[in-house]
Amino acid sequence: MPEGERAAVRGWFDQYVFGDEAKAAAAHLPEAMRGVLGEPSPERTDSIRGYLARTLERL
Repeated sequence: MPEGERAAVRGWFDQYVFGDEAKAAAAHLPEAMRGVLGEPSPERTDSIRGYLARTLERL
């Protein structure tokens, strides 16, 4: 992956996964609109799995 893309992915993961403020990344959104950034739930897990499965099928 080119360095520019790597930096972009690194920034995304820092913002939404590993950064100090990651838990508050979607705090400005209503709970029902947070999607994968919402609280863990069976529905969220199913949504993420479905997205990954559809994405991998295209490869």
